[in-house]
Amino acid sequence: MRVRLWYGLAAVLVLVAAIYGLLKRQTYTDIMETEDPLAVAQVAELSDKLVNIVCENLRADLPTIPLILHVRVLEETEFLPDHCSKFKVQVQEVFSGTGCAPGDAIYLVHRSCYIIGYKGNYVECGYVNIPKVGEDYLAFVGEQVESLTDSIPVFRLYEESLIKPIFCYKDSPCTILPTPEQSTYVPYEPVRDNEFFVTSEEGLQAMMDLKHEMLERYPMG
Repeated sequence: MRVRLWYGLAAVLVLVAAIYGLLKRQTYTDIMETEDPLAVAQVAELSDKLVNIVCENLRADLPTIPLILHVRVLEETEFLPDHCSKFKVQVQEVFSGTGCAPGDAIYLVHRSCYIIGYKGNYVECGYVNIPKVGEDYLAFVGEQVESLTDSIPVFRLYEESLIKPIFCYKDSPCTILPTPEQSTYVPYEPVRDNEFFVTSEEGLQAMMDLKHEMLERYPMG
């Protein structure tokens, strides 16, 4: 009798927890179900404490990257469930390295993801905006990775830095939003046309100096 009473009580508790979970789930926001997920997301701006250090490190590291490419973006970025993103490009020029040639279509992947939860929706993109279809970029690429689902080669962008190492050959205006004291996250929508996400004009200048130095070193032919 006592055993059946405990089983009955446990069943009631499970049922109550399930109902609570279903009700609570209605308050969660899954931005992937919206027409434009980025319109309701937040993105981090790179702080002044880090931007100069990161740029100086990249200034030394980027020319040593195994594969340096001029690419043209063919398709919108696809965000994958394993905390990375990929986008299809066509190789225009190979400045250094092997494994692909001008005219090849390849995928570039990078650790970039939506974080979906009831406390907020975020897009992580290495402080460099999502590449735009039709634009030309200078990309610093690491190793080729195996893929069981893709019919074209997949390469991983260099990831040993906070900054995603891909720079548009064309400059674009940059909006800098004030950040709250406890974080550097801001709404994505007002800055969606930026190339870089930084907290100050000084930080933007550091990023632009790095970009232009790399573009001069690897000019679009």
